[in-house]
Amino acid sequence: MDTIVNIYGLKCDFCDYEDMSIPFADYPKYINAPCPKCGANLLLQEEYDESVRIYKIVAIINKIKNILKWINPFHYWRLIFGDKRPLMKITKKFPKRVQ
Repeated sequence: MDTIVNIYGLKCDFCDYEDMSIPFADYPKYINAPCPKCGANLLLQEEYDESVRIYKIVAIINKIKNILKWINPFHYWRLIFGDKRPLMKITKKFPKRVQ
């Protein structure tokens, strides 16, 4: 399966501390954990919940994208009407406007 989304690393909002080696799977360990430099909360519960929502939304979008990649409208046209009907062709040409 394709990578859904890459979420990693934490950065303090109050000082210059950042650790980009922290994987998303370890985020629950850092909820309300103090920053090693300034002691402020490194990750709030609301921030974690928002990142989980983003992860789920991107996962749904990727699933839809993968499904749509395999849908071929001409295949369904043949299934419905049989092989005797000609396939429609999609062209990028548009009719000329009459002025």
